[in-house]
Formats: sequence, structure tokens, C-alpha cells
Amino acid sequence: MRKNYLFLFLIIILAAGKTKGEDKPIVFVGANLLTMGDLGQIENGSLKIAGGKIIEIGKTINISDNDIVFEADGKWIMPGIVVPYTHIGIRGDNLSSDIDETSDTYSPQLRAIDALYPFSKELEAAKNAGLTVLHIVPGGKEVFSGQTGIIKPIGRSRKEMSLKNVCGLKINFGEQPKKPKGSPSSRMGIAWIIRKNFFAAQSYLKKLQKYEKSGDEEDKPAEDAKLAVLARVLEGEIPVFAECFRADDIMTAIRISEEFKFRLVLMYATEAYKVVDEIKSRNISVIIAPIRSLWYRVERENRKIETAAILSRAGIKIAIQAGGGNPYGELDMPMFAAYTVKGGLDQNEALKAITIYPAQILGIEETKGSLKKGKDADFIILDRHPFDVLSKIENVFIEGHEVYTKEKK
Repeated sequence: MRKNYLFLFLIIILAAGKTKGEDKPIVFVGANLLTMGDLGQIENGSLKIAGGKIIEIGKTINISDNDIVFEADGKWIMPGIVVPYTHIGIRGDNLSSDIDETSDTYSPQLRAIDALYPFSKELEAAKNAGLTVLHIVPGGKEVFSGQTGIIKPIGRSRKEMSLKNVCGLKINFGEQPKKPKGSPSSRMGIAWIIRKNFFAAQSYLKKLQKYEKSGDEEDKPAEDAKLAVLARVLEGEIPVFAECFRADDIMTAIRISEEFKFRLVLMYATEAYKVVDEIKSRNISVIIAPIRSLWYRVERENRKIETAAILSRAGIKIAIQAGGGNPYGELDMPMFAAYTVKGGLDQNEALKAITIYPAQILGIEETKGSLKKGKDADFIILDRHPFDVLSKIENVFIEGHEVYTKEKK
């Protein structure tokens, strides 16, 4: 049963009204598929979804009389965008922002998910822009700013929206956590606050392990919500996401991660090109902001348009974030990725840096980040290649549900 693409949204709405068991498979045929996986780009390809999952994809697939088929000739289909760093949903639509808790510079127990406002206008805009996964992170004003989380931009509650309540621990280096009239007031102070608390976490973890082995209540350490989070880092359960810009701050983060043997992911990393070998030799991933979003901090003055390309060519896994300077920059994520191509990054690598690579860094690649049989049906349909400045998103799907349809004129 073939349908004109123009009426896609009507049919999807009807199909969505059925229970999962009664859903008919939906097939898109004739599209250019940017899979971001082993299948690469498929011209004139087909994509079949059912039950919220991709059930078949390829140049030619089996189509039954029971399938709802849509002609997608000339359209481009790519995975939903995975945003590796954002404050969307927690920074407030107007004056209220919950990204920083400034009462304590050491707050690892805080969770970004607890600041989420499900009815934020930003979430609606994000969904419509094809951002199907958001890694929400606390701000950078404190050294330990809290735990990050992963959400979908749809739902009416944190429970409905959350993919991971906790993804990692955010730690901040450089100028922003420094306090002119308090502590820390220097990079020395920042490093000591981090090391001091990880020393305490090591002691806490030893006591906890002794108690778990002995079962003796006298060995049980006192409850400490802050140290419990750091203990999870030390045991390898969650990574540290380190926000740093200058090369010396990057190396401090690396040095501390080696001292305490925890997994490290760099964020922003403006001067990463200066220490490429150090990053590569330790297999550290980097979430990088393109040059045009880094305009307002002195520690970003040595930014280079070629940084993403330099890291990628060295074999370092990168993901692209929108960065600061434009609070709604995430809504234009394909253009941020395209900007790195201007700096020499391979076009396909740039697309992977906003889809499968951030999914891998965040540990959700089994269900998100690429078009592959068995994965969640998160995808975007565009009228042109996503790097075409004139391209428009026509439809957005999250877990098989059409969540946005471009208004037909």
C-alpha cells in the first residue's frame, strides 16, 4: 500500500493510535540513508520500522501487503542527533536557571536530572530540530558541579524522559570555578580540591569494601552521599566529564585521572591540538565545541578551526557540542558539525560526531546513534543533505513515534 509522502503525518497519527501489537510496519522507500554505521550511505534505500524499532534497512528490503509504504524519493534520512553537552531543560526559559548550585564548590551528589523542567520551551524546540537525545550537564561555576544525565526531549515527567538518571560526574577546571574572594582562587586550589576529595573517596571505598567482605557493622563507613559518588567513579561505574579549555588544564585533568585511575572524557578542550599525543596515548574521548561558538572567554583565545580535524586524524574519538556564546546553538547542530568540515574534518566523520560517536561516549550506542536493525527508530527526514544550509527538517521520529512534522504550505 503506497502513499504520497505529503500525507505521511496523517497516516502516522492513525497508526500511532493502535496498540504495539497491532502496529503495522511502516516503510520509507527511495531515500538517501545516512546510516552512520557499517552500511554507510545508501542511495535509493529503504527503512522499515515497527514497535519503536528499526526492523529492516538496506538497498532492497522485503515489503509485504501489510506494510504502510511511503515514497521518500529525494529525501535524506539520518539518525536522530545525539547532543553530548547541553543545559537544555535545566537552564530555564526566562530568568530562572538551575545549572549551577553555588552554595558549595564540592557538590558531586547533585544530579542534573533533578533540575529538569519537562515543559520547557527549549525541549519542544530541541525535538523539532531533530535532537532526539540530550546529555544534560550541570554548569561550570563550581569544581564539582554534579552528575550528568541523559534524556529524550519528549514526555511530561522526568521518569518518562530519562534514558540515564546518571551518566557521569562533571568536574570543572580553569577560570570559571575560581573565586576571587573565596576558595579556590587559583588552579592550584582547583587541583587540590579535586585530589583531596578523591583521597577521601579512596579511604571511604576501602572501608566500604572491608565492610562488604566482613559484614561487621563496626566496619561500615558512615553514610556520605558525596563520597559515594566519587567511589562510583573510582570503581569505574561512571566517567568524569572534565570541562577544560587550556592545554595545561587538559593535562591537569589527565594527570589526576591517572593518579586515581578513573575514566576521563574531555569537554570543550579548546587547546587539545597542543597535546594531541597525550590524549591519543591514553585513549581519551573529546567533546569539542567548534570555533564559532567560542567567543567570550580569554582562555579560549587560542582556538583553531582545525582542532576537530586534527584530533580525528590522530584517531581520537570526538563528539561535537554547540558550546557557549549562543544559548540556543544546539538547535543548529548540523551547521556546527558542518563548520568542522570547513576546518578539514571529513564530512562523514562530522556527521558521526553528532550521532554515533556521542552515543558511544555516553554508553548508549546499543540503541541510539545510527540506523541499524534492532536499534530504536530515532531518525530525521530532511529535504536536503543535513549540511546544506538550505536544508529543512520535515519529520522527526523518536522510538518510532512521529514527534514533529513540518507544516505543509
